[in-house]
Amino acid sequence: MMKDKCIDELIDILGTTTDERTRRRAAENLGQIGKGNKTAISALVNLLETTTDKSTRIQAAYSLGEIGTGNETAIWALVNLLETTTDERTRRQVAESLGEISQGNETAIWALVKLLETTTDKSTRRRVAESLGKIVGISSHLLLKSDQIPSSVINKRQWINFIWPICAIIFGFLGSLIVTQYIFLLWPNYFLVSLINTISWLIVYIHSLCLVFLIYRYWPIKKSYIYLAKIFLPFLNQPKIKQKIIIYYAKLLTETKDEIVQFKLITILELIGFKNKTAILALSDILKTSQNELIQWQAIKSLGTIGTKSHKASDALVKFIKTTTNELMQWQCLKQLQNIGRINLVTVIEIRKSLRPQNYMAINSAILDLHKSLHPISKLVLKPFQPRVIKGLPSKSFIKPILCDSLVSYLERMQEGKDIDNRRNLMICCMNIYQNTVKFSLENFDYIRTFFYTEIFRNRYLVERIAQQDAPLPPTISKQLAQDINTAKQRERQTLQAYTDGINQHLSEGELEALGIDWENAKQTLENLYRQVAEIEPEFIAKTKVYPLSFGEVQDLLPSNTAIVEFFFTENELITLLILPGQESPLIPEELRVNLKPQNPLERLARDWVADLGDKSKSKNDALQTTLEQLPRRIDSLGELLNFRELEKYLPRQIQQLIIVPNNSLHLFPIHAVPLNPTQRLIDRFSVRYFPNLHIWKICQNRQRYRQSFLGIENPTEDKDLIFAKAEIASICQRPNFRGNYQVLPPPNAKAKKSEILEKAKNYHCFHFSGHAEYNFDNPLNSYLMLSEDHQENLTLSTLLADLHLPEADLVTLSACCTGVVDAFQPTDECLGIATGFLLAGAKAVVSSLWKVNSIATAFLLDEFYGQLEQTPDKAVALQKAQNWLRTRTVDELIQRSNEWDLSKLEWLDRFDLDGTLRELGDLEGTPFENPYYWAPFILTGC
Repeated sequence: MMKDKCIDELIDILGTTTDERTRRRAAENLGQIGKGNKTAISALVNLLETTTDKSTRIQAAYSLGEIGTGNETAIWALVNLLETTTDERTRRQVAESLGEISQGNETAIWALVKLLETTTDKSTRRRVAESLGKIVGISSHLLLKSDQIPSSVINKRQWINFIWPICAIIFGFLGSLIVTQYIFLLWPNYFLVSLINTISWLIVYIHSLCLVFLIYRYWPIKKSYIYLAKIFLPFLNQPKIKQKIIIYYAKLLTETKDEIVQFKLITILELIGFKNKTAILALSDILKTSQNELIQWQAIKSLGTIGTKSHKASDALVKFIKTTTNELMQWQCLKQLQNIGRINLVTVIEIRKSLRPQNYMAINSAILDLHKSLHPISKLVLKPFQPRVIKGLPSKSFIKPILCDSLVSYLERMQEGKDIDNRRNLMICCMNIYQNTVKFSLENFDYIRTFFYTEIFRNRYLVERIAQQDAPLPPTISKQLAQDINTAKQRERQTLQAYTDGINQHLSEGELEALGIDWENAKQTLENLYRQVAEIEPEFIAKTKVYPLSFGEVQDLLPSNTAIVEFFFTENELITLLILPGQESPLIPEELRVNLKPQNPLERLARDWVADLGDKSKSKNDALQTTLEQLPRRIDSLGELLNFRELEKYLPRQIQQLIIVPNNSLHLFPIHAVPLNPTQRLIDRFSVRYFPNLHIWKICQNRQRYRQSFLGIENPTEDKDLIFAKAEIASICQRPNFRGNYQVLPPPNAKAKKSEILEKAKNYHCFHFSGHAEYNFDNPLNSYLMLSEDHQENLTLSTLLADLHLPEADLVTLSACCTGVVDAFQPTDECLGIATGFLLAGAKAVVSSLWKVNSIATAFLLDEFYGQLEQTPDKAVALQKAQNWLRTRTVDELIQRSNEWDLSKLEWLDRFDLDGTLRELGDLEGTPFENPYYWAPFILTGC
């Protein structure tokens, strides 16, 4: 009891004092009396992870080595410190502690092996070797270079001949691995002799993989060693260890410049990397970067061997076919593509486009072999011109897809670097070309190409702007260069926006020219800085470029429980593309194709919808009554036009989430609310997230964010109609995630300031605006979040695009009217709206509204939404549950929920008004918010 009390007091000292000397003494005493005590170990781990004092950290590591034997938490904490620190003294202490507490622990072994390989400090290497010796039971002298071994040991090298069979018998895999990878690395010539003397022992104890690694790492020329290595391959039967080995060799392949070593490593990966993504990626990279034809040939062959059914392997070979002029290499690629077996119509057409008509017979024959593996429909498409391939005379059926690709590529290049208005004008002029390319691919049942063309058409401007803003700067560049680039990015955004605003404000030609020159100069400055980065990191420029997602990339990103529903308007019809997990091509069901001739019913529905959004002639009560009556009917009409009752039969049972990519006027509608069958709406079955295009889906997935801080903008205009805004913000701030880590603007008795909000927003994970907003259909860039009644401080979309930066934002919630509306009647589908402005600024996800929302219903909905976020990390699921909750709650349940809100910070008059409104709610019956008007306006855009 006395011992436990002492431990508790020492832990209390660690948690309360900030004096480093006292903390070190407390850690030292814990190391003496806390052996095996989990609470003491946890306290030392916490000290190890939080202190910034080097001496304290070393003492904590030492004490963990005294008391943490076998404790996974202690081992993980020490390994983590080992991987992050560069201080050699700290590394030595951590290595010593791991040696004391990590007997047989695989994680510790790999961490120490990695340090032994990378550090150049002799004392650290010696300490690491000693710890590895303790962990796996071998002498540290076996792991050190000759100039680090005491002279008394050097004369005993002959004993090493006996080490190999002993390792094989006693230590199995790990002992053999360490001996092979490091002893042989350090004394290669000596161990070649030693190998010959001990082969017989290793064959007897075949479970050891020592010889396999020895041959892999330093493969002698004689083929007998290769065959011997293959004998041992079946014993690579531990998946986790095998994966680490593959990662190790893949890393070596990318780092070494020695072409002989590269060739050997490729053959190793071919032997051990079947269907392994890391191995496939490494071989794809070396195929792209190497100029040595022998290495290219071997990489192609190896990809064909290990890349069965792999999109990445087939994509790598197709890209290589396009870039090489070596016909023998092209032929090898074609043969290996047959082995991979991931062949579709688009792949064959891309290959045919790349190869010259006069290619020699072997290539033509290989192409015909590819045809045989195609889907029957694809064969029909290609059948008319198969014979002409051999004669070198491709027909019009072959030329037309090439022409389509060339036209689209040319139009894409024309758009690069243009402002949004010039892009829009160009796209309008070329609309017919885009629609005809889609039409042609549909007629030829080439649905992968259809998908590709529709993606190119969607919101390219926004994607390019986001990609440029998100491109991570390499850590190898100087801080000054990074700062200059960030400043130049901001300047380029601001000058572009000034130029775009000038066009919309109809400035004179001279003024526009001056603004255009400013933007061009800002672009040139940024490009010059990027070139400086490219001198250090040659691949950086490519990361700032935007390339449409291929269907293979989409399949790689798509979870098994998610389907994608994409819409696209051609000249005469609306098509619905369904992308399902594991499918080789999108589906375009006939039942979901909507004829738009002679009159377009969807456009008429959308025009009526927008007319109601902007109608200010009716009184507030009349407008609400009209909306309550018409909105459900229009949503039901939308479901009938889309024929969504046929959708269910195309979706497998495991599908629980939908990604919806609207087009043009469909951006206006709550597709998640349309009827799925007579008793269910879409939201009853699926959680839904929306995206302007799938490239933004990928970008949002890559944004890594936390959700631990909250910035609320609460009714900045102090509108009495928004009394529930205070309740809404108050209920969110009391959530456990945000307690003590939130801020609400504007402060009491102060006015909201645009500059303050733009500055504060940079540092928070969640940004929540509760107030008024308005969408401007005439000029979307003038749409705004309202901060002041005189509109001087408004956050316009133009301001968001130019000045807002949200590097930490996981979630933006826009609790206001029409914040999710976009300019849906522009044929270019650029999706200019307030929500997309926040995506461009860096938000991972945005919750926004499609019409003028009800303040009371919104407060209940968002309170439940944030509550659901505590139960699930998936924002789409949280919003689905919140919307289904609101539409099914009774009056009593809603009043009970409101009683849980902490309204203590509200002024008494505000609380009085709030109570009065809730009493009015009590006069209602049933489920007052079941009408879609109340629960359906909010959508999630992002991840």
